[in-house]
Amino acid sequence: MYLDKEGSEIFSQVIKEITMARSERAAAIVAGTLVEDHLTTVLKRHLIDNPKKVRELFDVTGPLGAFGTKIDLGYLLGLYSEAAWKELDTIKRIRNEFAHKMEANSFQRQKISGLSDNLKLWEQKRIKLKVKGIKVGDIVELSFNDADEIDPENEVVLIQIPSRELPFHPYFKFVSACQFYVAAFAILGNVQGAQKGTTQPPLF
Repeated sequence: MYLDKEGSEIFSQVIKEITMARSERAAAIVAGTLVEDHLTTVLKRHLIDNPKKVRELFDVTGPLGAFGTKIDLGYLLGLYSEAAWKELDTIKRIRNEFAHKMEANSFQRQKISGLSDNLKLWEQKRIKLKVKGIKVGDIVELSFNDADEIDPENEVVLIQIPSRELPFHPYFKFVSACQFYVAAFAILGNVQGAQKGTTQPPLF
């Protein structure tokens, strides 16, 4: 799930990389970076069209180059709730543990496992691609809500992000949270991206 065709192709490649990764460290770094990349795209869509200045701001050494700064900016712009802000910071901290500490090589390590336990929003909300009705020509739509139940006579869920059939393990908590935020930012970019300067209640 991405905001444009080129990004979608890259996204597909990265998902394969995460799925096939034999190393939890590699998967954590790639998944965390994917969340950062999607957040960066959403933030850019809330700025005026000045490619040179935007590129300078989001350069690795620029004022908006750090993942933590982007997380803070998204929250201050009202793109997501305080709970999501804290979870994104947790994703950043987990990624940094794996990226910068050689001894951090598993989600079973106490610190990383404890951080993963703080990622709960993906369990509380569901992003669903669903069909309303059962007739030819029925509407297919994305929904972002708290409800786990559906009306079997009026709705058919085609995709649910994240899937509920995941092992209860810190690694899968982290990956599920990353899936959740990648999908949420993809939706956010399409729903609010063109509405610069507007204030809407956060979707998550």
